[in-house]
Amino acid sequence: MSLTEMSELLGNFGEFAGAIAVVVTLVYLAAQVKLNKEATEANTRQMEENRKLTLAEHYMRRSERVERGYADGVLSPELSRVLFKVYKDPGALDEFERYQIREWSYAHMHQLDAQHYQYQHGLLEDEAVENLKRVLAEWGPIWKELDVTLPRASFRQEVDALMNNPPPLEGSTTNKSG
Repeated sequence: MSLTEMSELLGNFGEFAGAIAVVVTLVYLAAQVKLNKEATEANTRQMEENRKLTLAEHYMRRSERVERGYADGVLSPELSRVLFKVYKDPGALDEFERYQIREWSYAHMHQLDAQHYQYQHGLLEDEAVENLKRVLAEWGPIWKELDVTLPRASFRQEVDALMNNPPPLEGSTTNKSG
């Protein structure tokens, strides 16, 4: 075998080895892409599960706060009477009742602001968002009448927008606490 033939044979062998290396590399990369895709999907599923758990925790805390708020209002005949008067005609409150309901409203408003914050960060489901908007539209004029200062600018803007364009009422309007 001559040097030219040997060199040609080695060149062919080199091309063959290079082609094998390319195929092996492509198989390796395909396997890595598949593993990466599976890991990404598992991570996405875990993040969604964590989001659901966080959402459930938020709902539980909110439920507990609402329950305490209802209990305070129902168990206190005086507060219950003032709340009834607020719903009927906030302008008819005397000075002490205005003070009493304004102070109670700060706690109620902060609870609703916390829900609004959750809404802004995607932690409330559509039904809860609609309920929140109805409650804010209902309480906005009462807070305005009582000179209650709303804490966050985005919350104030939402309440103002809802006062000007309230959402449609669906079903009962007896849920006053959000």
